[in-house]
Amino acid sequence: SFDQNLRLEALNRNETNKTIMRAIDTMEEVGIPYTLDYILGLPGQTETELENVLEMFSRLKHCYRLSPFMCQYLPGSKMVDYAVRRGDLSLGDVERINSGEHDNYMGEGSIGIYSGEWQRKLRMYRLIFRSFGLVPAWARQAFLKSGIYRVFQYLPQKPTLKILDIFIALFDMDARSYFYNYLWWISRRFVPGHPTFIFRRSPLRTKYRSLNLLAENAELNRFRCRGEQPETAPQERLVPQSNREGAA
Repeated sequence: SFDQNLRLEALNRNETNKTIMRAIDTMEEVGIPYTLDYILGLPGQTETELENVLEMFSRLKHCYRLSPFMCQYLPGSKMVDYAVRRGDLSLGDVERINSGEHDNYMGEGSIGIYSGEWQRKLRMYRLIFRSFGLVPAWARQAFLKSGIYRVFQYLPQKPTLKILDIFIALFDMDARSYFYNYLWWISRRFVPGHPTFIFRRSPLRTKYRSLNLLAENAELNRFRCRGEQPETAPQERLVPQSNREGAA
């Protein structure tokens, strides 16, 4: 939230907006790529706050991803007590939270307790924030000034969100990093010297048993986990423990 009083009361976070903006301005000035998360549907959150943060987000040039999440009430949390005191949650809502009937923060969260109109607006802002990482700052500002962004509340939410996620996966640097990381791990499954080698438990395993994957020498294991062999490995490192004891 960009309302520091709400952030303190609902989330028990005492950092000020001044502190947050100082960090953001520093990254913008230096040119460090960064990401921001934002929670929608907090108890007491207003559209005025969302409009203000929308304007602030539209000016950020080096924020390459905005990740909006829907508020999810957790059983027994102080935020539930806070929302009950405010009148945002009824005792029936609390019972449904305790029964696990609310969605998780990656989906709809707990926004089902609100009016249909407020739910539509929260989903609209989620789509807008999600799309901001795909367009430059000047386009965001033009988009905001024109008022076209309000059309987002009438779009089919789930299909539009899926389409945005696909584009983000293609262009987002973190998404690409995850992809390359998973690709690397899958490729290790086909390296005979790697502990996760796919054929270790099959008849083909006998062919590679001599690799001694549980070698005692840490340096040797380091090479083997990469699917390699050291160019010069002292022979005593490969001598079984029983043989070394006999030689002694």
